Amino acid sequence: MELEEQVMGIIINAGQSRSLCYEALSCAKEGDFDAADAKMKEATHFSREAHLVQTQLIEADEGEGKTKMTLVRFTPRTI
Repeated sequence: MELEEQVMGIIINAGQSRSLCYEALSCAKEGDFDAADAKMKEATHFSREAHLVQTQLIEADEGEGKTKMTLVRFTPRTI
C-alpha cells in the first residue's frame, strides 16, 4: 500500500469514527441509548482501523524520520 493510500485510510477511518460519535451523541440526547451504544461500538471499529494504519507507519519509520509526511489540502478555490 502506498503512503498516500495509508494516509487517506487514516483520514477516512478517523472521520467516520468522529461522525459516528456525533450520531451517538444525538441518539443519546434523544434518549435512545441502545442506538447510541451501537454507534459508539461502530465508531470504535473505525478508530481502531485508523490507529492500526498509524502504528504501521510509525513502525516502518522506526523513529528515524525516513517516512516524509506531507498532506496537501485542496479546496474548491485551489482546484
